[in-house]
Amino acid sequence: MLPLATVNSPTRLRKILAGALIQYLALTTAVSAKPAKKDHIIHVRHPGDDGSGPETQTLVQRFTKNKKAKDYYLDAESVFCADGECSIVNVRIFWDSLGYYDRFELEPGVELEKAEGAPFTAEDYQRLHEILGERDSVLKDVKREDIKNHEAELIEDPHATSGATPEMFEGAAVEGAAWTSYTLWHWANGELSKRARALTTSLSDRDDLHAYLKSGDVRAKSFALEEMRTRNINDTHSMEIAVTALLHTPRETSKLALRYFDSAPSSDRNKAYASLFESGSTEQRVLILNSLLDSESLPSPSLLKSFTRHLLDLKNYQEVDLLLRLLQREEPPSTQAIDKVAQLLNTDNFIFARRAFWFLSDVKIPSEYLPRVDAFAQRHQSRL
Repeated sequence: MLPLATVNSPTRLRKILAGALIQYLALTTAVSAKPAKKDHIIHVRHPGDDGSGPETQTLVQRFTKNKKAKDYYLDAESVFCADGECSIVNVRIFWDSLGYYDRFELEPGVELEKAEGAPFTAEDYQRLHEILGERDSVLKDVKREDIKNHEAELIEDPHATSGATPEMFEGAAVEGAAWTSYTLWHWANGELSKRARALTTSLSDRDDLHAYLKSGDVRAKSFALEEMRTRNINDTHSMEIAVTALLHTPRETSKLALRYFDSAPSSDRNKAYASLFESGSTEQRVLILNSLLDSESLPSPSLLKSFTRHLLDLKNYQEVDLLLRLLQREEPPSTQAIDKVAQLLNTDNFIFARRAFWFLSDVKIPSEYLPRVDAFAQRHQSRL
């Protein structure tokens, strides 16, 4: 307790309070400077062991300053060693916030080994990193027994070809390090990857999913589309963000987007389709048209009108053919559609013009268009 005289001194009291404040701020800064993380105790089976059951592991989740998932890591054993004669090394495996393998690290002075105790080279480490990043590697389907049987063959014949890498997945593993490649691949791409993704999913709200959509990462876009569809986040604003984010994305992401759009109210879905048809790629337009052709119901007249406006701008025959097939399902096609198709008769691209002729010959059209159709038939009689 401070002496009474000290407490009664305003100057002294201010100094004490200022000092306490400085200490508090210093402590707060030190705490906030440390990367926030959380340990998750999980039970998972070792990829190389098929007999002892799940083991306890600690999956560490790290956060950004905004308390969002940043990445994950876990210290895993490089191989499963039942007989105690192999060299086990702890490898720290990192995943990004979506559960995709990112990198691995070893403690200073620690090395991975290949057959007969040979250390990994720099090229081996680089190749291992590439292998762990291949989600669709053949290692996914290789069984433990395949590697065990191969090792038994090597014991019987130490001079067997292809080192310690089974021929069934030669090239998918570091030469001479089949077990290590197999084990670490399954650590990196198996159950732990799913656990990490699930943790991020539980933390992601609507705004987070929008941010993933706006990112340049195709995998993040796919994650957002899957989650938004699952959660029925299909308000107008979300749909607009999705359309903008989808321009120039790969086919698989575009297919996810169509499934997401299909979960929205028809008016919002049609608006998204119209925007993507206008600004998207040929591949995306083909996906949209095929999706609508596969549907039992006819698209709304307003959506067909929107598509038809761009008929003369299409550069790919498949787009033209699919759109005309869709328009042909109208009974009869709209006057606007017939007029646009009739204009296509005059294009320099004969393949497109002939497809337009076939369309106009198969549907009921106003009489004023008949002379143009007949003239085209006479002009190209030998090519129809």
